[in-house]
Amino acid sequence: MNDWSNHTILWWEREQTEIAEFAANELQRYLSMVHSPAPTVVPGGVANVAQVGHSVHGLLILANEEVVKYSLEQSISNLMEWLQRENKLVVANGKDAFAVCRLADMTVLAGSNPRSVLYAAYALLEELGFRFFAPNFNFYQGTAEYIPNEAQLFGIAKCLDEGASFHYRRLYVEEGWSFNETNLLQLIDWMAKRRLNVLVYPYNYQNEGLTTYDTWREAMAPELTRRGIAVEVGGHGYASWLPPAKYPDYYISGYNVFDVANPEAVRAYVENVVDYLRERPEIRIFDAWPPDAAQWPPSVIEQFGSIADAEASVVNQLSAAVQSRLPGVQIERIAYIPATEPPSFNHMHDSAHVVVDIAPYDRSYHVPIFDHSAEKNAYYDDLIQRWTSVYSGAVAIYEYYRKYSWHSLPNNFLQLIGVEIPYYGAIGASGMGTYAEPADWITYEAMHYLTAELSWNTNLDTSDWSASYCAARFGPAAGDVQRYFHLVEGAGATLYLDPAGNYDDRHCVSTALQYYKEAQASLAAAAKLAPSESTFAWIINRLSWNLAFAIADTELSLYRVTGSPTRQEEARQRVEEIIAAHRFDGIILQNIHTMHRCARGLTPDSWARLYAMYRSPVHAVISSRSSVNISAGQSDSIELTVQSCDYLPHRVRWHADPSDELELSVSEGFLSVRPSIASAQSITVRPSSKALGGSYLLTIRMTCDENTELPNATMTVAVI
Repeated sequence: MNDWSNHTILWWEREQTEIAEFAANELQRYLSMVHSPAPTVVPGGVANVAQVGHSVHGLLILANEEVVKYSLEQSISNLMEWLQRENKLVVANGKDAFAVCRLADMTVLAGSNPRSVLYAAYALLEELGFRFFAPNFNFYQGTAEYIPNEAQLFGIAKCLDEGASFHYRRLYVEEGWSFNETNLLQLIDWMAKRRLNVLVYPYNYQNEGLTTYDTWREAMAPELTRRGIAVEVGGHGYASWLPPAKYPDYYISGYNVFDVANPEAVRAYVENVVDYLRERPEIRIFDAWPPDAAQWPPSVIEQFGSIADAEASVVNQLSAAVQSRLPGVQIERIAYIPATEPPSFNHMHDSAHVVVDIAPYDRSYHVPIFDHSAEKNAYYDDLIQRWTSVYSGAVAIYEYYRKYSWHSLPNNFLQLIGVEIPYYGAIGASGMGTYAEPADWITYEAMHYLTAELSWNTNLDTSDWSASYCAARFGPAAGDVQRYFHLVEGAGATLYLDPAGNYDDRHCVSTALQYYKEAQASLAAAAKLAPSESTFAWIINRLSWNLAFAIADTELSLYRVTGSPTRQEEARQRVEEIIAAHRFDGIILQNIHTMHRCARGLTPDSWARLYAMYRSPVHAVISSRSSVNISAGQSDSIELTVQSCDYLPHRVRWHADPSDELELSVSEGFLSVRPSIASAQSITVRPSSKALGGSYLLTIRMTCDENTELPNATMTVAVI
């Protein structure tokens, strides 16, 4: 085990010194995990490097204390020679790039820009055996990263010299059902470790007030800044900037896109966006997207000649205004149904200031994007190449490798991703991105990891990566888990020939079910090989929970298409039970996309409650029923059940507030909540002697950890 106590980390940077300092502190923090005390961090210790005139922006040097005290100047001369020799590689034509090399008694980390030196620090740690599989979400319980028992710094066998394949490497919050302040910061931390450089956050998703950038802006901003991650804000919804209730004259009845042929309306839209951006200088890209399921007025289409030109007109006017008043901020337009085509020459965008994001929403995942046996894939493949041939600016791909319509099924398309992302780069794309949710991250961990890796390096050998990932993540069970990934990809490819899934085809559903059952057998075999209480066993166990959900969910569809109502109802109840049991375990996201297949009576209010659930420390329900019928003189038993949403232990105080017509066996108490284990209180309810026939409300008020009020749990009791 190394003794790092006599080592020093020196850092220098031309600008944005906070990032280099953070990189040095991260290197110190992780090295201290394999031995304590940690190396000393010395700020700005290599001042004369600034005089060399090279393009390297950031530098870290890890050296023995004796070298720092007595022979650093001699070592620096070697460093200067190395910088001059390696400069053109590190700079890498202006892209994110870094180099890590062993020089005499020093290990040197250099970056082409401020954030690249942070990438170099994480790359060195990975070379030493550290692994950053996933964000440190609470439900991982410390298993998201691997910390080796020792790290032999001077055993590095090769110099690392890497540059980014894609300029924009994005992660989208999108609908944001399960995000909260804590897990959002954990996500940002992981993004830097995986060299993702843009976080995309809705201004106000669909103008519903549920997922908004300003909610956690104050907490996010410093964490993004110290990692050099750019902020992209906007998303679907012109109405966020021109609310119809405030600007009714700018809308044509029956259409959700404002009248973009009205100069006054466009001017108001532009001014409102510019005002917003001026007050938030950290935003570097603004997404000027129409509403989802956009409905364009025919008069607008007629005036411009096409939807593509109409949308381009809005984007170009906004871009011109932003560049004149907020130079450096880019505008993004999305090539998304129904406006996928490039605009005409007269409406083409300014290539220096507009990013185009192509979103192949309705593509098939049965085959790769370049396989033209799928008609939609052929269209999008051709569309991307037409955009890159007529537009010299940045063209990025908004992919759906983790899709809401998959409702947390384990569709890790690792083989498909492995051939597609390099292909996107080869045909001219300069950006990649997909969206994520914390609530089912474990289910899609491999997908998120691989997508990030390929976004950085399209030359990655996916087969080698898969073998290495599974060996590190699942140990002796790696072979069986690799087979699991192959099988669940087969199930996903069978079901998702289109966005809604081929759930009306009995053959497809039964084939997918067979894939899932074989995958279940593979995980069972893997569980036998993984030592109990090991991290390997822990993650396999959770994948097994998710697979049980996938089987029940697919059986629900099979029994529907085969006309087996009794078995269909049994499967539906099983799906509901699994979702309720595991919605906070990192494997299933409970939202409208998951629940519409099994729940009844969903309303916009119930959607809002699901958002609130993931943002609360504790979730409580009374039984699984919204009401109970009790005959006079009889009683019924109900249960108050509480779960930890944030995967931390909590103490919940509850107090029942029944009407005078109801008597309870117990009316107050405490419940201790532990991660992944629900806690329940059984309560007997009996109509009092005063009760007449009718409905009465039972309300339970709760506080968490003495001072945090929780939403009330309610139930209607009907006395019959």
